[in-house]
Amino acid sequence: MDRLPDANALVEMLGDWTTIPGSLYRKLANAVARSIEVGDLDAGQRLPSERDLAKLLIVSRATVMAAYDELRGRGLVDSLRGSGTRVATRPGVRVSGADGRVPGGRAISIFQRLVDGPDEIISLAMAVEPAAPELSEAIRELATRISPS
Repeated sequence: MDRLPDANALVEMLGDWTTIPGSLYRKLANAVARSIEVGDLDAGQRLPSERDLAKLLIVSRATVMAAYDELRGRGLVDSLRGSGTRVATRPGVRVSGADGRVPGGRAISIFQRLVDGPDEIISLAMAVEPAAPELSEAIRELATRISPS
């Protein structure tokens, strides 16, 4: 199976996902994860775009982006720019990306978005891990440039 019949099909699968404890993006991620784990979503199946799902669920695109980032972090979905987000071939098995790096990318997900160029929103879903050592150095350098002398 390649793609859900439409984004409404996923919304129906999720049920009353907002009653799950936690932040909004985690509630969504947990609901999608449950659909994957019980077999409602098959491996390789394409999920709705962030925009389409956000519109149907009446949440911000940032919420859907953060939920998809959370699912990628758990190894449940894979994303390729321009190809959408799909249920992982082996859900829960973290092959590449287990170290927080974007598969095929040059940086961890939050920095990969910066490398790829401007987007509407930068997700901070993966910002729970300690920052790369280069980041503190870059921030200090930036602060000395912009601070009044």
